[in-house]
Amino acid sequence: MGRLIHNARYHRQAYDRATGTWQVTCYTSERFPVDGEIVTSVSDEDLDGAILEWRAYLDAEGRSVVRVSEHLAPRASRLWYVAIPHDDHDPLTCDLVAFDTDHLPADRVIDDPTFMLLPVRAAQQVAAVRWLPSTGVVDQVYVGKDRRRLHLATKVLAATSAYHQHRGWPGVLRGDGRRTRLGELFATNVGIPHRVPAWTEYHRPMDRADGVEARVDEPEQPPGAQPAQGGA
Repeated sequence: MGRLIHNARYHRQAYDRATGTWQVTCYTSERFPVDGEIVTSVSDEDLDGAILEWRAYLDAEGRSVVRVSEHLAPRASRLWYVAIPHDDHDPLTCDLVAFDTDHLPADRVIDDPTFMLLPVRAAQQVAAVRWLPSTGVVDQVYVGKDRRRLHLATKVLAATSAYHQHRGWPGVLRGDGRRTRLGELFATNVGIPHRVPAWTEYHRPMDRADGVEARVDEPEQPPGAQPAQGGA
């Protein structure tokens, strides 16, 4: 989108012991001196000129909600999400998989066992993010071929950031030097270079068809980079 996103501040308002989650609101402002600061209170002065980016909280039924402000992704459809931790990965990773069907209210996050009870196929996903909860580093970003250029990557990354902070995991959502060509084009437009370092390592593009990841044409890689296995 090309909009410069300034330093983020996370306002934690409540902790739910039963679910191990925080109620968190994210604001960004050029006036915030550091990025990723966690505060327990905000004043009118703090919020003067600040932009509300997202909220994360529990609904009346105790389900997680990650509500991304419309200005971040105005073309994106309504989404709900499935959070899938991969305890067998080293280090542990988590997927936030997005769907745009009417089976759940927008912005809700459910777990995989709950998803299995719904009449929805995994292949109906429209976007997904895989990241490392221990560091906040994004490993993969997927958007269906027929849904690209509709701000879905922006929206799901913002939702992932919200879910990461909602769970109280350390660090902030950020990239590393591994990217596909499409990933590099996206990173160039994000406008937060302190969270997205220079492209140093080529990451093979991947697509999903009927729940199976398949190779697609490989883009040019950065000078001197060596191909890495996997990724999106």
